[in-house]
Amino acid sequence: AALWMLTSMPPINNIGFVASTRRAMESTGEVSFKVARGTGRAAWWASTTLFLMVYPVLYIVDPGEDPDLSALGGASVPAPLAA
Repeated sequence: AALWMLTSMPPINNIGFVASTRRAMESTGEVSFKVARGTGRAAWWASTTLFLMVYPVLYIVDPGEDPDLSALGGASVPAPLAA
């Protein structure tokens, strides 16, 4: 009798909760792929913008020029320790 019950059952892929779980896993994979792709694109745009717009400005600044210490907002640099 048990063999008759096993042969009359539908395949495991057609059982409701298995099919819905599989669909949820597939959609989760698609969404995570799209999120990763979007994050990669955002990182590429940010790094390209930084390289093309900020790096030339830093390159042009004269390193021999005295820095503007008033921009630090009154922060003081600690004195070096005497040996």
